[in-house]
Amino acid sequence: KNGVIDKLSEMEILNGIILCGDTLHYQISMNSEYADVFQWFIASLIKICKKNDAFIRIIKGTKSHDLDQLETIRHYEDDFGIDFKIINDYMIEEIDDMKIAYIAENYIKDEPKKYYSEIFSKPKEYFDMIFMHGMIEPCQFFSQQSENIDSSAPIFKLNDFFRVCKGPIIGGHIHTPMVFTNKFYYVGSTLRTCHGEEEPKGFNIIGMIPDTGDYVVEKVINDNIDDNKPDESVNTDLEKAKYEKLKADYELLSPENVNDSENYVDSLVQ
Repeated sequence: KNGVIDKLSEMEILNGIILCGDTLHYQISMNSEYADVFQWFIASLIKICKKNDAFIRIIKGTKSHDLDQLETIRHYEDDFGIDFKIINDYMIEEIDDMKIAYIAENYIKDEPKKYYSEIFSKPKEYFDMIFMHGMIEPCQFFSQQSENIDSSAPIFKLNDFFRVCKGPIIGGHIHTPMVFTNKFYYVGSTLRTCHGEEEPKGFNIIGMIPDTGDYVVEKVINDNIDDNKPDESVNTDLEKAKYEKLKADYELLSPENVNDSENYVDSLVQ
């Protein structure tokens, strides 16, 4: 059994699947079992989406993880039986009566607001949802295992997202699920890939009514694998203290960058 594919297969309503970057954790050999798992995973998502007449969007993530390996599945864009796209830069589309923006992690010289001006120059609450991969200011001093930080990787301001987006902003990059002002959500990884990640893993389900702007983001726990059992070697108190320090540091440095600095981390999805 697979805690992601099985639960997606059981969903009664499914409009689309978006992978927010780092689909692959490192470079894999086509001769390895990991390549088989990757191809099986993508084929399984396509099968589910074809059954539900749903779309798939895959955002390119950190270059040390995804590299150019997503190109091995780009041929699905030519499959007339599935609405499949890989986003290497950024993309804006209107689908299912919703305006959606996608942002991949690029390594740029300009500030993100300037490089992605086609997105951030839109009128207030222009987008219904935004999906992205990258770092936001509250987490810019947050470190996690297996990350090779590139100094040219953009750091996004929350208010730039909040101004142009009516609904949720869903992000990939940070392995630990986080929620900022009930609007920006780091999904977290679906599997435990590093030590010290004792929180449950899984994926998010997003529902939204475009006309009213009402939305809900729910965490679906990947509970069908041994990998999701808590790591008893992890000092949970130390992990909680780490996030409290992250919160305090950011509020001290730049509280003006969020709508509600006293509550900028609403919760860690448990």
